[in-house]
Amino acid sequence: MTIKRYLYFLTTSLLLASTVVAQEKTAVAVLQFEPRNISQAEAVILSDRLRAELVGTNHFNVLEREQMDKILREQKLQLTGACSDASCLVKVGQLMAVTKMMGGTISKIGNTYTVQARVIDVEKGVIETEVSQDFTGTIEDLQQWGMKKVVWKMVPSASLFV
Repeated sequence: MTIKRYLYFLTTSLLLASTVVAQEKTAVAVLQFEPRNISQAEAVILSDRLRAELVGTNHFNVLEREQMDKILREQKLQLTGACSDASCLVKVGQLMAVTKMMGGTISKIGNTYTVQARVIDVEKGVIETEVSQDFTGTIEDLQQWGMKKVVWKMVPSASLFV
């Protein structure tokens, strides 16, 4: 095999492999986490950070928050972070045509933040994964490091990619 043919074969193989990997990504929507003893704005920022960390794993096609809001407006639904139970997440996931929904709560007691996150299989209507991550420190530390830890727990192989 000539070098030219080898390079063509190698390039084609890599393109096909990347296409297969892209097709295997799971469609997911992340609802705003319900705030408990933190502000609504902080919950929005932390939820956005979780979305970004999920995108960074290369395992998910994450629905943008603006797109989620548009779908909810069209369906005349409004979520203010109060959709953290499985049945609500399933209903919203079906409307958004995703296979997985993520949501939960972020609470603060003293200097300790607790992120409770759930991954719901929309088709089966069951909680697939539930993670509880405590983080002591500032809210800035939670944003920088804590949300990354939540993703690592939710998607164990994510630590290889983040």
